[in-house]
Amino acid sequence: MFGRAGLTVQAVLAVTAAVVLLAVPGDRPAPGDGVATSVPLASLLLLAGLATVLGLAHEAAHVPAAWAAGVPSRIPIGRRMIFVVYQTDLTRLWSVPAGRGSSRCWPACCSTARRQASWPWRA
Repeated sequence: MFGRAGLTVQAVLAVTAAVVLLAVPGDRPAPGDGVATSVPLASLLLLAGLATVLGLAHEAAHVPAAWAAGVPSRIPIGRRMIFVVYQTDLTRLWSVPAGRGSSRCWPACCSTARRQASWPWRA
């Protein structure tokens, strides 16, 4: 994922995304894409709730992958100033041989990409 091949794939995907956004105007985000209702506060609360659920789902995807590598992990939930934060504790993943450790990031990345591709109110 972070080796030469992984970075090359990421660069190709980034360039492809930029080309698509420039070539296909209908795929560009519109100002109304983030507004789910006609009431601004309801939209804000809905998006905050959705972001929290999707963020937790992303972090939760790391846990079984880490356990599959034999590394116990957990998701501590806390706060930084006024923000609720959660992150998967993968500090023991450094003890796994290099070839097996980096692949444990893929389940969360794939789950995030799948959810972003099926954004609920995208036309």
